[in-house]
Amino acid sequence: MNSVFNQTLDKGLYEVILTKKEEDREVDDYARKNGAKIIYDDSKRQGEFTYNAIQEAKGDIITVLDDDDMYDENRLQVINKAFKERRIGGFRNQVILIDQSGNKVGERGIKEDVLLNPKTYNHRKHIGLLGNSSSMALRRELIEPDLKSIELAVDSYLAFVSICNKLYEGLYNVKGKLTLYRVHPKNTSNFRFDSKSITLTSRYFHDYNLVYNKFRGHSKEIDKTLMLYLSSSKVSIYLLSLSSNRRPEVNLTTQEKMIFSNPCINPYSLKRKIRRTTVGLILFLPNPLRDKIVLFGLKKTWRRAL
Repeated sequence: MNSVFNQTLDKGLYEVILTKKEEDREVDDYARKNGAKIIYDDSKRQGEFTYNAIQEAKGDIITVLDDDDMYDENRLQVINKAFKERRIGGFRNQVILIDQSGNKVGERGIKEDVLLNPKTYNHRKHIGLLGNSSSMALRRELIEPDLKSIELAVDSYLAFVSICNKLYEGLYNVKGKLTLYRVHPKNTSNFRFDSKSITLTSRYFHDYNLVYNKFRGHSKEIDKTLMLYLSSSKVSIYLLSLSSNRRPEVNLTTQEKMIFSNPCINPYSLKRKIRRTTVGLILFLPNPLRDKIVLFGLKKTWRRAL
């Protein structure tokens, strides 16, 4: 909250809405003293409590901050200027990676600003420019009630809403590193490869299915990314089920197997591409041979395939 209240943008130009599950006197008193409005919401879906908070907002531009991240002091000023100067639907900045103590451990960035829309989006070049809700902002009018159905992948939903709408120019990705993204064991992107992750992965699969059905057809390149998200989450459920001695609850289509195993579609490191391609090709084998080989590989070297 300090990082939000200490922005260089004039305090009269932005409002702060804090949405949380329960009361905390010290935190709540501090928030109210700094002019924040507090909403108590125990919704299980991230999309639902994000949407509910947005309904309380008065402004036309919405930006989100997860409770483990921080803003650079200039972030809101940069966002305000970007939306004034361009007819963009959404905005996204780059990040500085910090550890649990706030120490810098790395960064993610691009060399130049890029505008993403159905005409300019390239799957291999731009798939890495879609994540982290704390790095995004978008026009309120683009956010529809179906956001409430999103379990976890709020960032993917907001990115494609910004890219695929026909009212504005697209998602403006700037090279400035204006968000401090905290890396820790509880990041949803860093979940462990164990049986407890099946529910988490199933929730992501639900989200990617919704995002795929909503945004497919805008361009072939966008469809590649949507299909990769969908197939990867579905394969994850299959692999996690096997690793925890459960019967897989999903049936993989031929198209999903091909997308998962295609090294030209997977924008990862060479080692990860080899792992994914190997797993993908083995998925074409008949059962029970397929399951036995995959399970053997999971115990050895394939845990990083996804």
